[in-house]
Amino acid sequence: MPWVLIKNNLKLMLKNKWILFFMTALPLMVMALLASVFEDMLGKDTAIEKIAVGYAIHIENEEEEQSFREAFETFVEGCEENDIYLQEYEATEYKDLLEKKATDIFLLVTDKEMIIYGSEDKKIETMVLNSALASFDKMIHSVKVLKEYLTENPEKVQNLKETQLPDKDYIKAERLAVNPLPSAMDYYGIIEVVYFAWAGMVSLSVVISNERKNKIENRLQIAPVSKLSLYLGKVVPCVLATAVELGITMGLSIMLFGVHWGKIPASLGILLLLCIASGTVGVLLFYLFKSVVVSIVAGYLGLMTIGFLGGTFNMYMYAYPEHVQKLSVQYYVNRTLVEYSTMGDSAYASGCITFLTVIILISTTLGMFVMNKRMEV
Repeated sequence: MPWVLIKNNLKLMLKNKWILFFMTALPLMVMALLASVFEDMLGKDTAIEKIAVGYAIHIENEEEEQSFREAFETFVEGCEENDIYLQEYEATEYKDLLEKKATDIFLLVTDKEMIIYGSEDKKIETMVLNSALASFDKMIHSVKVLKEYLTENPEKVQNLKETQLPDKDYIKAERLAVNPLPSAMDYYGIIEVVYFAWAGMVSLSVVISNERKNKIENRLQIAPVSKLSLYLGKVVPCVLATAVELGITMGLSIMLFGVHWGKIPASLGILLLLCIASGTVGVLLFYLFKSVVVSIVAGYLGLMTIGFLGGTFNMYMYAYPEHVQKLSVQYYVNRTLVEYSTMGDSAYASGCITFLTVIILISTTLGMFVMNKRMEV
């Protein structure tokens, strides 16, 4: 192992103040900015809070109105059990009630129809009430049909009374286990650390520029050092420098913003794999292109692509279809670490580790091959 080369390159990487700022302070600024922008989309329950519904019943036939009110009382009780609270008002009051926000929506029941009044920002509440009323209307219609049938066929009433229903609940309520949403700060606090981990090649650019400027590569070719040692002399310090910079960023994000990381040993293991993948890809790009600038531009084009697909900028819960997102390693890393934070475990962990391992193996093999070719020229 080329310890001297690793030590010198590591010192060179960590000495550059601009790169240190780029890899530590910039992620904090980005996560704070994005978290403040998207705080309303994350970190809150998706369930609707209590819905206040004003209603008025205006049916001309008194007998029909009385019959409707008796059935409607059951509907009101059922709604209250589901946090939908109905209060009766005069039909002429609905505009004032909605303008003063004394009620979320207003229901007017007439002989011919039921009308729901609501503002543009109460679409979801309106849909919920509309769905409940549709079920209620079907029940009312079924009762009417049954009443008419029994009135015309009185002999059927006795048969109906004698019918024994089995002692069994036909309606069952079950709660589905859903993935909890992280807070915006937790989401972007994790995601931006992952994103900037791929930018570790920026630290390596200092070493590559220095070697090419001072023609150190030419001297290393005649030195009694193996090609593997030369390769490791770049990858290892790049991985260590990126890990140190990420460690500083993570520590500051926890202290300043309270970012919550779950399953710490597993999360750190995945981040270490990510740093290795970032280092090996960086070395490959720097040997693939003669220009340092072109290498960095190529790296960031790739990073932007996997970032967009993987939920770095637009949250993966609301981004592209999952089969598209799965093309990006960023999606697996992001989702694994976020689910570690919110659930304590993730079904995507094995896929994440496999994806990163494959990238490390491929980029290492290609990186060694391209480096050997470059040094032979």
